[in-house]
Amino acid sequence: GFKSKADLEMIRSLHKQILADGKISTAGLSNQYMATNDSLAQDIKISYKLKNGNDMRRFYGRIKYDTLLKMLELDMSDRYKELVSLYLTQAPKDSDGFNVERSKMIFQDENMSFALYSSKLNVKKSFDLELDKREELRKALAADLTEQTLEQRYFPKDQALGVLHLLQGSQKFDDEYFDEADPTDDEVILDTEVEDSRIPEEHMIFSVNYYEGVSFVITPDMKRTVDFLKSNDLYDFFLSENDLKVVAADIVGVKTLRDKYYYSTGMTMLFNGGWNKNNNYDKKSDYYSYGDFAGVYKTTDEKLVNEIEKGAHLSYFTALDGFYVRFTLADKAGYTTMYVPRQNMPASVAKAVDEHKIESPDFGSPYHF
Repeated sequence: GFKSKADLEMIRSLHKQILADGKISTAGLSNQYMATNDSLAQDIKISYKLKNGNDMRRFYGRIKYDTLLKMLELDMSDRYKELVSLYLTQAPKDSDGFNVERSKMIFQDENMSFALYSSKLNVKKSFDLELDKREELRKALAADLTEQTLEQRYFPKDQALGVLHLLQGSQKFDDEYFDEADPTDDEVILDTEVEDSRIPEEHMIFSVNYYEGVSFVITPDMKRTVDFLKSNDLYDFFLSENDLKVVAADIVGVKTLRDKYYYSTGMTMLFNGGWNKNNNYDKKSDYYSYGDFAGVYKTTDEKLVNEIEKGAHLSYFTALDGFYVRFTLADKAGYTTMYVPRQNMPASVAKAVDEHKIESPDFGSPYHF
């Protein structure tokens, strides 16, 4: 938990702000989980360990958006920097607890595989690194992650270069599984290492939040990571995809989507994009679906689509008045979902989206956003 004097003061200050906001009105809403213009349903949990040994817990189910923004300051805390260093740069040791051991393995597994994804996520490049190079990469990531400003991480001005994805090696069954198996059963699995067949070999879908592995959205400000990629002949992969054209944009407002999935009070406002090869409207391709945009506003105007794309981001802390955009890529290269802040959206398009009435909206799984 948070222990340093500076961190504890930060927590107390944030908690005081939540209390100062008071009970937030939901008058006029059809249910308590919908968003207003300045607040949203969001689970906030705070737990204190008191000097007398007792625990004190507080829970809040709605928060002012401006207060939620202040909570991003937790990424500037001593605890955040401590955890980044612990998991990425400190080698596993026997004294590590279970959670620390598992967390380190996410980043330091010796059987780790690596991949880069292009800025629209439609092209994948797998690669491998020697152990010393892996350590060098983790140190570069740790330095960048602890030196980034909140603006660089959550409200970037520059578009992302692409994504670095780390995936642990084959999962292993616990020994207990085999102890309980019937040795006379012809179907008992004898090999303790298995490949995950759920992931198709062909590149068909990818999300920054993909449930397998961990992803880092690489931005120009991540100087150490960029230098590492350059020195290991990996950086040019990002440059080769800069001219990929977009030919259409399906657009829906953040508030519209949140209100439809109002039951997802745990859904973060941090957007991370995704891509899939198939047309989401083709129900036969549901296995590779990445968020359905049926019924939303759509434009194929070349000038407008290009302008929208220039202001789009793969990762961004969204505002309630922002937009999710599903771009259709040229040459049947698939569909990429990104976020566009309202200030980056052409005024005529923002107005059209605001006025557009969606008949029986079906955006697919909200967790993909």
